[in-house]
Amino acid sequence: MVVDSTFLKEFATVGAKSAQNHLQACETRLGQALQVESEKAAQGEAKRQATEEHLNSLQNASQNIRGKLERCKKAMELVHRHTFIPDTASREDTENFRSGLLEQVVGFDEDDELSGMLRDEETVTTISAGCLFGARMNKLREELKKVEKKMFEHNQKIQRQEKRQKQIESAKKRKALRLLDDEERDAARKKCNKRRRHIWTSRKGEVQQPAKKKRKAEEDFSEMPALKKRKKGWTIEKKYQVVQHFRELVKQAKEQGKSFKKARCLAATRSHFGDVPKSCRIQRWVKEAKTQKWEEIPQEERSKMYQLSDAWKKARKLGNLRENGNVRWFVPQIVQDQLDRFLARSTMGISNVTGRNEEVLIEQLASTASAMCKEYNIGLEKARFPVELSFRFFVSPDRHHA
Repeated sequence: MVVDSTFLKEFATVGAKSAQNHLQACETRLGQALQVESEKAAQGEAKRQATEEHLNSLQNASQNIRGKLERCKKAMELVHRHTFIPDTASREDTENFRSGLLEQVVGFDEDDELSGMLRDEETVTTISAGCLFGARMNKLREELKKVEKKMFEHNQKIQRQEKRQKQIESAKKRKALRLLDDEERDAARKKCNKRRRHIWTSRKGEVQQPAKKKRKAEEDFSEMPALKKRKKGWTIEKKYQVVQHFRELVKQAKEQGKSFKKARCLAATRSHFGDVPKSCRIQRWVKEAKTQKWEEIPQEERSKMYQLSDAWKKARKLGNLRENGNVRWFVPQIVQDQLDRFLARSTMGISNVTGRNEEVLIEQLASTASAMCKEYNIGLEKARFPVELSFRFFVSPDRHHA
């Protein structure tokens, strides 16, 4: 077989041209892949810069809040270094205390926040200034906790992203190595083809039947015990009717001259009122009606009450109260305010040196509250004595006669 030389030349030319076209297509795809990779890298860099800026802003906010907190602590120390000014001090003392404290606070207050708070207050005393700066410290601490929480969550997010990026890079490397290994690539292709053939044959050969409905077990509650019925309560009015019927039976038996038997009257009363529970003792109701004076209670109130109220017991001086005998004392508002200020001062501490780290126990609050109430009552008695003397002086009969 003889092959024409011109045919060979044309065949070589066409082959070289197709190889060149294939090479150009590969170069084009490589350029596109590199461009996509560069765009992804640029996006990743922009995202990383954004995360760093956000983290820096959180760090700056945290440093700013810490600086404000330190200035508040300095102001609190200055308050307790000054002479104690009570709330009952004169206007001149409070103004002197404000001016002296303001001069010292302005020296280190960069934002003019604490000095503005002092200027806005009408009267500045030791307790009011401490409460003012203490409240600001608590607010700053809460803000600092929120910022630190955001920083922690942001760092966790960055760590997860870095871990995910490492996993993606390692997966790409494994894929590239798998492509270079012919045996592994053939095994993966066979596995994929096998799976595809299995899916195709299962869809083609078998007819999908509708799914069967699951049968639910029939619920049978016949063997369960019945619920206990709640016993119906008896109001004082119903009990009083039973007592009245028993008293009438006793009166009739005595008038007819029959031999009086208490058990017979009780049985007749129980049979007349068929719904009286067997556990209830009628003779006990008779005794309570006599001691608690049920006949003096209005009928409308008796029909609503199941037991005597504390108001009726206090009015008639009967039995124990529902409050277990404890008397509710009235605490004046001024005592409550002083107790709140004491609690705020004891929890915050006076300064960094004498700060309080342990918790405030309920026993300490109870002893302090009782001491404040005793002091208030002593002052109240002292103030009441001249008022009573003046009242007696004005209503004295000799004075009226004169």
